[in-house]
Amino acid sequence: MSDFLYHFTVGHFSCVVIKDGDDWDRNVLLVNTGQHHVLIDTGNGDALSPPGLLLDRLTTAGIPPAAIDVVILSHGDIDHIAGLMDARGNIAFPHARHVLAREEWVFWSSHTQRTSPKHLEVMGEEWTQLAETFPRTRLVQLRDTLELIEAETEIVPGIYAMAAPGHTPGMIAIAVSSGNEQLYFIADMIYSDDVTYAGEELSEAIGNPEWHAVVDVDPIGAIMTRDQLFERVASEQTLLMAYHLPFPGLGHVVAHDRSWRWRPLRMLP
Repeated sequence: MSDFLYHFTVGHFSCVVIKDGDDWDRNVLLVNTGQHHVLIDTGNGDALSPPGLLLDRLTTAGIPPAAIDVVILSHGDIDHIAGLMDARGNIAFPHARHVLAREEWVFWSSHTQRTSPKHLEVMGEEWTQLAETFPRTRLVQLRDTLELIEAETEIVPGIYAMAAPGHTPGMIAIAVSSGNEQLYFIADMIYSDDVTYAGEELSEAIGNPEWHAVVDVDPIGAIMTRDQLFERVASEQTLLMAYHLPFPGLGHVVAHDRSWRWRPLRMLP
């Protein structure tokens, strides 16, 4: 594993986690199915400082942006969609289908407030203003490029969208399935600030609702979505990937009392 690229497989699919920058945790996933190069989320792009490094790191991985033929957006927040355009204002992935859940488009097209007063208190005025306004502007710029899908849709063979509302109303998780192996890209269901290291358990306790509610449009719904998915995957030890956990964001969840623990991939045999 390099400092910013992590190669692994899911069945017959070749996968790469790409760290979009060095300032904080943003894990973008690239899946080569043999028929498609599928990119899941696009990082900060040039919208924030320091800028995201996805395009440079894709090139380092040997995949030029023009080779990407499907871009899946888990939701519309700035740090997931800003990389859709390059520093010159051009579409970064010119040959790609750009897929977004229809419900997410409806949310950002409405006048519904994305952020809360608590968000402003914790995240500051500049970031809160960007979080509120940037996605609406960027998504309008890309409207003719976007393919709006219903949740529970197969996007390409072996890659499925799953409704995951709470963080935003139209957020999706993405199931990647090949052979007998499966990975769930869980987007923003958990964050680095959402886990507490417990060394004696070689795992991390999940759950800091006081912090997590700040970034969720519907905190209760976000918890319900998380728990429903975790109940499904914990007993089978299905591999998960979180966008905002320390690179490469891969691991498993296990039940612990009435909550969950996160076991990063690096801690497993």
